[in-house]
Amino acid sequence: MRIAAIQHDIVWEDSAATRRHVEPMVAGAVASGAGLVVLTEMFATGFSMEAERIAEPEGGPTSTWIQEQAAAHGVWLYGSVAERPVAGGKPRNVGVLAGPDGTTHRYAKLHPFTFAREHEAYDAGEGTVEILYELRSDRFVVEVADDGPGFDPQGDRVNEEDLEEGGLGIAIIKAVSDEFEAGERSHGHGSRLRFVKFLDN
Repeated sequence: MRIAAIQHDIVWEDSAATRRHVEPMVAGAVASGAGLVVLTEMFATGFSMEAERIAEPEGGPTSTWIQEQAAAHGVWLYGSVAERPVAGGKPRNVGVLAGPDGTTHRYAKLHPFTFAREHEAYDAGEGTVEILYELRSDRFVVEVADDGPGFDPQGDRVNEEDLEEGGLGIAIIKAVSDEFEAGERSHGHGSRLRFVKFLDN
C-alpha cells in the first residue's frame, strides 16, 4: 500500500475554506497511487487553543468530509478535528479514519500536549494503550495492549486477500513480522498484539 502524507497551508480557524483548499491535494495523492492519505493534526482549522470556537459535533462537517472523500476516491483517509463529545465536557482532539466502504474509526487523543497548554482547552480521551518493546541481539519485539473491545485475529478482516475491506494494520504487521500473536489481555479485557522481527547478523 502506498501512503501519502499531505502538508498544506490552512485558513486559520476556517474549516470550510481549508477543506476546499485540501480537496484537490487529496485527489492528487490518490492519482499518484495512494491507498491511505494522512492529513495533518487539526488540519482544517490549525492547532488552535480556541477549542470552543472551532469544535464541531461528532459527525460534523469535517468528519463528514473525511468520510465522503474516502468513499469518493476509494481510499482510506485520516485527519483530526476538534469535536464536542456527546456526553459534554470540553472538546477533544479526535482522529478520524474513514474507509472506502464507509467504515469510520475514531480516536480521542489520550495525552494533550501540555507544553502548548492543549490540556487546558481540550479534554483527554479515555482508555489506555500500553506499548512495550525489547531489542535483543537477534530480534526486535513489540507488544501493544489496550482496553478496547478486541477483535478476532483469524476473522475475515485480516484476510490478506481482502485488504480493501479492512484489517489493513493487522495484515501489514503479519506481512513484515517473523512471529505474530494476537488475543485478549491477560486479565481478559482488551486486546494484546505481540510481534517479532528477527534481525540479520
